[in-house]
Parts: sequence; structure tokens; C-alpha cells
Amino acid sequence: MTWNSYIIDRYSYARNCPLMYSDPTGQLIWELDRNGNLIMENGDNEHSLAKFLNTTSEAAMQLLTTQGYINEGKFNMNVGDVLKLDNVFTRNLLAHGNLPNRHPDLDYNCWGASSDAGANGQGIENGVGIKYPVTFDWKLQNQYSSIAAEDAVFGQTVLRFTTDNPFAESQYNQHVKGNWVSRDPDAIGGALHGATFYGRSNDGTVYVHTKNGWETAPKIMRLSDVERIYGPVRGLNGQSGYYLKLH
Repeated sequence: MTWNSYIIDRYSYARNCPLMYSDPTGQLIWELDRNGNLIMENGDNEHSLAKFLNTTSEAAMQLLTTQGYINEGKFNMNVGDVLKLDNVFTRNLLAHGNLPNRHPDLDYNCWGASSDAGANGQGIENGVGIKYPVTFDWKLQNQYSSIAAEDAVFGQTVLRFTTDNPFAESQYNQHVKGNWVSRDPDAIGGALHGATFYGRSNDGTVYVHTKNGWETAPKIMRLSDVERIYGPVRGLNGQSGYYLKLH
């Protein structure tokens, strides 16, 4: 059973899988619930929160104070407490995260949800689907800048996924001839999937907001799980595969 297929509850240890994970030093910092909110783990404080959200300690302190987890300068959040986030991703997950496959409200896809909506701070909803990968890749090339993986920004960095042989099936021949898709993973039109960076834990675990198809509900997933579905993060023409919007 993968992490994203069930909810991590406040009483969990080692992501509910102690045979696979251990946490002797308390370094599994900040877990995520299915709605994109943060669950406190051992060792968490405003500094680890700032690191996870890629923000300042002052901004993290303000968020904790607003929700009553800092009182008179004292940090009083306990392991298992939930810190609620309010962003385009949490609003999307709250509205659509529990909808069944093929629900009419799910008529949008990964490329639009990431590059057209989420990374721009806009609503992730019907109407933000991008039909062809050539459009997604063109946006990455012309509206985004390639950055190093370690420089990814929470909620703003778009990840591009592909494999060595994308769109190999004969059913795509027509689209290849029309230049809408490419069988070259490094070329415009070769992207198989897009997602948005949603934080990095102290143990190095990277999370993404992802919508795995037009008919499926959005999720927060571990990057490693998404890569098992769509192939590794891989950019255009040898770039990193991590893209930040140009301003």
C-alpha cells in the first residue's frame, strides 16, 4: 500500500509503516494530510516550517500564531496537531480531492493544473486543462525558467515528467504527424506529466500536487510515487525538469 492511498492519522508512527520506515532521530519533519495541510512530527518548529514552505521564519511564526500554536512567544504545537494551509492547492483538494473518477467537476488535467493555474496562484478547476503536451512544454520553455531541484519553491515550481520513449503507441501517430506530441523526451511535446512542488521534508522526501489524468481527483503524493507512474523528472534539452515562472 502506498503512502497516498490512505490518510496518515495523528497517532501514526513512521508513516504507518514501521517495517519500512524508522524515525530514531525524529527527522521525518512535517507530514501532509490528504487536504494539503501539515501534520506536526517530532522536532518541528517555526524553523522547520519555514524550510518546508520555503518562506521566512517570521512568516512561519505568523502562520503558527494565527492558528494559536504560538502564544506569548511560546511554541505550543504538539506532535499530531494539524496546521491548516490556505492556498489554491488546499482549496482544490478540499473541493475535488474526494470526488469519484469521471465526476464532471474533474474535467481538467495535470498540465493545466500545474503550469496554467497552481504555479500562478490561480484556481485549479474546470477550464485549466491543456490538451496537448506541446502546449505545456512550450509554456515551460517560454514562460518559465529552469532551476535546480534544490531551489524548488513551494507551490510555485512546476515539475516535468517523461520517459525515454514517450507516446510510443501507434494511436499517437496522428498526433506526432501534427506536431502535437513528440517521441523525443527532451523535445517540446515529449512531456508525459506535470505537477507542482509541494514541499520537502527534513528527510529529503519531496511532495507534489498532482492530477493524474482528466478523470481522476487531485492528490498530494510523494515525488517518488509519481515518478513510478510517469517516469523521472526530466526537463527540455537536458534541463533539470524543475521550472519557475518568469516574472
